[in-house]
Parts: sequence; structure tokens; C-alpha cells
Amino acid sequence: MDGQDGQDRDVESAGEVLSSFEASLDLAKSCLPMKHEILTRSILSSAFEVIHELGSGFLESVYQNALALALAQNGHKVESEKPLQVRFRGVRVGEFFADLLVDDTVVVELKAAKALAPEHQAQVINYLNSSGLEVGLLLNFGNPRLEYRRLTRDPNGTDN
Repeated sequence: MDGQDGQDRDVESAGEVLSSFEASLDLAKSCLPMKHEILTRSILSSAFEVIHELGSGFLESVYQNALALALAQNGHKVESEKPLQVRFRGVRVGEFFADLLVDDTVVVELKAAKALAPEHQAQVINYLNSSGLEVGLLLNFGNPRLEYRRLTRDPNGTDN
């Protein structure tokens, strides 16, 4: 019976070690820089400037134009209504227009809605998947406080 107790303790110890390792791995991941972190922070900074200067209540196009201007003034390359192709099995089946593409790297989708909805996030994820870009920002100017989501596409096909 003592032999069995010893095995149980070994299994318990291995479980504790694994749990401790997983916790350390989670901590290490949280310390890693985000993909295009400096650029997304700059975009968000410009978006906060826009909401503070204009307030809420305008149409989405007003915020899009203002944000494009603020980003350009901060030295970024900005393309409005950038056409991006959707391919299925290697064949072009459509296209969509990203509100903004910043520095050929980050897709920015703007809303002027009461609140962001799951379908808004799905829209950005679809844009990332079809374009091959890895990072998108979803910005909502529909309230006095800017609402935003940073979305990423893993090159391996998973998103978060």
C-alpha cells in the first residue's frame, strides 16, 4: 500500500509542477509585446484625439476623415476605403473596403453606433483573414467615450 501512496504523491507533484509551468508560461506570454503594438497605440492615440476634439454624434464618415487626417499629421501612411480582395479556393469572389489601412499593416474599421456588437468584431476578423493582415482595430465613436477592440489573426488560422 505504501508503494501506491508514493506513486500518488509523485503524480500529485507532477501535476503541481505542470500547473506551475503553465502559470509561468501565461505570465511570460503576457509580458511579450503585442504584434504591431507601437503602431496600434499610435492609432488609438489619434482616435482619442478625434473623439476629444469632435465629441460623439457625427456620421462614421466624419470620424473616418478626421482620423485619417490625424494619422497623416502624425506621419502615418493612411489609405481610406482601401479595396481588399476576398478569395475562395484561389479565385477572387469579391472585395471589401477597409475604412482605413494604416502603414500597410493595420486595418481600422470605424463605427458610430450605440455599442460594438459581435458582428462588428466578426467583420474585422473576416477582413484580416481575407487580406492576410494580422492586426485590426475596431473603433466606435458613437458614445462620448471611445470604445475599441484590438483584434488579431494568427498566421496559423486562429483568431482572438
